Amino acid sequence: MDRREIKRKMKALDENPGWYQNIDLKNGMQTKTHSVFREEIDHPRARWNLVKDGFTKSFAGKAVLDLGCNAGFFGFKALELGAKSVLGIDSNQGYIDQAEFANTVRGDKCTFKVDSVKNITTLGRTFDITLCIGLFYHVADIAGLAFDIGKITTEMAIVETALYQQHTETPLIRVAQGDLTLPGTFHPNFAALEALFTLAGFKKAEVLGEIKGRGAIAFYR
Repeated sequence: MDRREIKRKMKALDENPGWYQNIDLKNGMQTKTHSVFREEIDHPRARWNLVKDGFTKSFAGKAVLDLGCNAGFFGFKALELGAKSVLGIDSNQGYIDQAEFANTVRGDKCTFKVDSVKNITTLGRTFDITLCIGLFYHVADIAGLAFDIGKITTEMAIVETALYQQHTETPLIRVAQGDLTLPGTFHPNFAALEALFTLAGFKKAEVLGEIKGRGAIAFYR
């Protein structure tokens, strides 16, 4: 694919569904030129800064599942760190089209598919590492998702989400429905997030960071 064709395809994918993630195409080009949902122009750089300490753990030779992958930013990061395989799933066909385009241009070997996170236990396989970044607060059944991640993850899960910033030892969850200033629906505090993933079978939790109402935790088996 020459640069003219890359630019044409990138523009078409910007018109529908719009580049929410800024992907480095490894040829001097970046996908994102403007904000789609009032996010920063370098999105998801701030989320990457929250979770990257979890990515410094060894991804070499690991099978990685990226839930709600959008255009594949975090899956590509995992591959750059030596992951053996990356499967990204998203329910939006347009985002999967973007991810597959970026995968081709970058010369990477990620796999992407349109699917619901409700179906991850039917994939017929397990993963060493599961990424759940910018997704948890969009899910109606957050306990069910935590348990499903526990069923298919053998080593580590990295979860980044909107937080209820009541930092107590008591697990609390804020219901954000109807508040247009808050994303998604269910916002756990750190204690609630840790409790959910402990119940799902994870033995250790490591807080990776927190900024502007969002936080990230790495959970280990």
